[in-house]
Amino acid sequence: MDSSLSTDTRVSAISFSAGKWEYFKLWIVNLVLTVVTLGIYSAWAKVRNTQYLYGHTQIEGHRLQYLATPMQLLKGRLIALVLFIIYMLSSAFMPLVAALLALVVMFVTPYLMVKGLQFSLRHTAYRNVRFGFTGSIGGAYMNFMLLPLLGVLSLGLAMPWVIFRTSHYIYNNILFGKHEFEADLSVKTFYKAGLIAFALFMVPVVLLFLMGMQTMSAAGGPPLGMVFASYALFFVAFSVFHVIIRNHIMNGLSARNLVSFRSDLQIGRYLGVMASNALIVVFTLGLGFPVAQVRMNKLLADATEVHLTPEVDRLVASSSELDSAFGEEMSGFFDADLSIT
Repeated sequence: MDSSLSTDTRVSAISFSAGKWEYFKLWIVNLVLTVVTLGIYSAWAKVRNTQYLYGHTQIEGHRLQYLATPMQLLKGRLIALVLFIIYMLSSAFMPLVAALLALVVMFVTPYLMVKGLQFSLRHTAYRNVRFGFTGSIGGAYMNFMLLPLLGVLSLGLAMPWVIFRTSHYIYNNILFGKHEFEADLSVKTFYKAGLIAFALFMVPVVLLFLMGMQTMSAAGGPPLGMVFASYALFFVAFSVFHVIIRNHIMNGLSARNLVSFRSDLQIGRYLGVMASNALIVVFTLGLGFPVAQVRMNKLLADATEVHLTPEVDRLVASSSELDSAFGEEMSGFFDADLSIT
């Protein structure tokens, strides 16, 4: 717990009470309406789905709130759709224009990611107090474009440091009302997690490769079992890395004299839920996604504690100018992942 918090800090669990079947019914109705309306209803679907999940997430009896409106999302999605249609038509008839458009999109992606973070957080509230994001555009280009390029050029050796810097940029620029969050992160933990994940993946893969060389020579390629084993090992390595980093970030995250967090996510439980969720989604042809989403949210909520000071009871909601939904929807439309951990 953050040493800056007062001695009368109280500990609260995060209660996530969403029902798998209840959310599935909401999700499937929204999916059907989205298909019937050729995607137009997707903005309403997102708001309804998010409001349901947030509304069933409580801390000390107070629910999270999602405050975006469907029309805010729809405007951004329509702009993104027009640009996507232009790109697809250009790909078919004017490849040079399509290539230039792709470069433009790649160049503006860090900007869109920042606007997406600003929009998502500013439309999230707790006790009627909105969150916010103050990260600079320059910081976004450094952390979302230049540093990942460095990670690739270093053949992955710098990637734990890159993820450390990116996580530091995101979590140290989050606001809750006028209170700034601070993330006390250690690059050593990121490298430790990276080395563990690398060993879990590479050592067995090398052994499998050496043991299967004769089989590969006879079959003209790697056996199917070896391919599946490699995917499974990557899945395990990624999950272990994610759990270590998630716990480290949450345990170092606080807002001075207001709140801090404690995460005790267990690798075994996370792997079990991830594996069973993957089977649920695959064997239901994707229709089991809402069930998987509720199960994962429940796991993460159960693994997290919130340490609150009495100061949180005196918070007053402040009004602020809202960002456009353009950034959030554009980033989602072009598959820019805003999640680091």
